[in-house]
Amino acid sequence: FETKDKRVIELEVNMRPPGAWMTDAINYTFDIDVYAAWADMVVKDAAGGPYKGKYFTAYASRKRHIDYLHSHADVLAAHGDKIVHHQAIEEVFSRAMGNYAYQMRSKDQKALRQAVDYIHAEKA
Repeated sequence: FETKDKRVIELEVNMRPPGAWMTDAINYTFDIDVYAAWADMVVKDAAGGPYKGKYFTAYASRKRHIDYLHSHADVLAAHGDKIVHHQAIEEVFSRAMGNYAYQMRSKDQKALRQAVDYIHAEKA
């Protein structure tokens, strides 16, 4: 923020790309390599972009204690065309991120919402 005497005081400075699966979401949305863009900015003082979004992206995760309607194999069969990455989540992150996660992209936002709903559907 800026003080009355025009000094700038930083509350937080992020000098790296975002964490978790966020950089992957950026890569999948824009079809770029965000790490290469960041390296160019740091090493070459070159800013890329602006980039045009090509896809919508989504993240859907599951917890072990929930009885889901569709199996992992069902999810891959039904929505494999949209899934760009899936994996078990490390236990230390699982409380916030789920035990197993799917990252997806599609040009159709509604199709992604349907895929997330399918992944999260629970048995009655």
